[in-house]
Amino acid sequence: MELLVIIGILVTLAAMTIPVYTQYLVRSDLKNANQIVSQGLARAKLLAVSGQNADSWGFAASGVIFRGKSFATRDTSYDQLFLIPANVTATGVLVVVFAQLTGYPSKSGNIILQSYGLQSQVSVTRDY
Repeated sequence: MELLVIIGILVTLAAMTIPVYTQYLVRSDLKNANQIVSQGLARAKLLAVSGQNADSWGFAASGVIFRGKSFATRDTSYDQLFLIPANVTATGVLVVVFAQLTGYPSKSGNIILQSYGLQSQVSVTRDY
């Protein structure tokens, strides 16, 4: 009988902690994705400002730093990949190209990262 009470308490505790842990994982993934996108944008801008390979550089919110004036016409041999958590989706400004030497972005706006109803955003401005 006592063993059944202990098992019942453990099951109740587990049922209460699983949703909390799931929310923690979602928030952690969003924070991680936000940092990855911020670092990717900063690296692409740095490559463009430094004149690396005498070309513009950009960042796609799917986690790709690329060389070229657009994602569609990029030289894929220069791609640098960043792993964004699979449960995080991006909307808003999905591709930003930084001008060679000035580092000005082709677009301003927000990259909105979403996962299970929660969201985070990274702003892209001329001063990024």
